[in-house]
Amino acid sequence: MAAAQPGVQGWAALAVRPPFSVLEEENPAPKAIGQPYRLGMSSYRRDLISRATRNEFRSLATDMTVGLVSEAWQNHNFAPVPEDELNYDDTSVRRITFETYAAAIDWADYTQVSRALLVFEDFIRYHRQSGWEGNWLEEVTVKLERDGLSVDDRGRISWLRRPSPRATWRS
Repeated sequence: MAAAQPGVQGWAALAVRPPFSVLEEENPAPKAIGQPYRLGMSSYRRDLISRATRNEFRSLATDMTVGLVSEAWQNHNFAPVPEDELNYDDTSVRRITFETYAAAIDWADYTQVSRALLVFEDFIRYHRQSGWEGNWLEEVTVKLERDGLSVDDRGRISWLRRPSPRATWRS
C-alpha cells in the first residue's frame, strides 16, 4: 500500500500518482490518474430510487405493449438512450424499451426522479385497470417503502419524507 502523502487526507492520501511526464503539461487529464472521482465536495451520489425498485417496475413492463411502455415515459418528457449505447442485454423487447428510458435518468436528481415516479404511477394504474391479481402491488409497495415512498389507494406515489437536495450527496 502506498504511504500517505503529508497534508493530504482521506482517499487522496493513498492515491498513487504516476511519475511526472511531458504529457501532464500538455493534457490536464493525466493529473487525475490515481485520484478518486469527485464532484464538488462529495465523491458519491446516492440514487433516490433503488435498483431493486426500478427492476420491479421493469418487470411490470413485460405485461404491457411496447407502445404503452414508451408512451408512459414520453408522456412525462423522457427520451430514450439509443439501444446501441445501452449497457443492458435481455430477450424481452418490453424490458429493453423500459431500460432505454430508465438509463437516461439521473436517479440521484430529485426533479428527474419525481417525473419518473409519475411513469411508475401510470404503470400501477395500468395494471390495476387491467384487473391484475396477485401480490405484484405488494411487491412494488414494499420496494417503494424501502426507498422512503408510499403508494395510496389510487396508485399515487409520494415521499414519506421528501429528500433534501443535499441528502442525495454523501461526503
